[in-house]
Parts: sequence; C-alpha cells; structure tokens
Amino acid sequence: MYGRPGMFIISVTAIAFILFAFHKRWAQRANWVLCTILVAYCVRSFFIFASCYAGICPVKQPALYAVLFLPLIMLVMAILPQVGSPKVENKQ
Repeated sequence: MYGRPGMFIISVTAIAFILFAFHKRWAQRANWVLCTILVAYCVRSFFIFASCYAGICPVKQPALYAVLFLPLIMLVMAILPQVGSPKVENKQ
C-alpha cells in the first residue's frame, strides 16, 4: 500500500535484522549506517504520507507512527551494543 517507499523500508529493515545476528565489527558499523539511512528515510516518508495534499488530509493510523518511531529504536539498538575487542594482557 505504501509502494516504493514501503519496499525500501522493508528491504533495509530485513538487511539490518540480518546484520544484528553477526557479532563482527564490520557488521555493527554497516548496521549503524543502514539504521541511520532508515531513520532519515522513514522521517521523510512520514512527512509525505501524513501531510495534507489539495485539501485532503489522511487519517493518521497507529502504523504510520510506528514507521516513525520503530526505526529510532533500531538505531539505538545498533549504536548501543559494543562488539568486544580482544583484550591485550599486559605481561611484565
């Protein structure tokens, strides 16, 4: 129902969920970039779908607000987990 923006959001979200499964530094960084792009695109899509056009204002359903707030939660999840670097023991 949301067309191309919806397909883009679904595909980037699916890739981000796959990257959440990997515990490598490159996966964490790639996920951080993907989630940042997703947040920006979802904010853009929210304003496009929620704005009035030619005097017709859409009814804002809860799912439209979910498109705005759930990517923010994904971004926090991508930023918070720390992939542990190998600890170097100080042998003296």
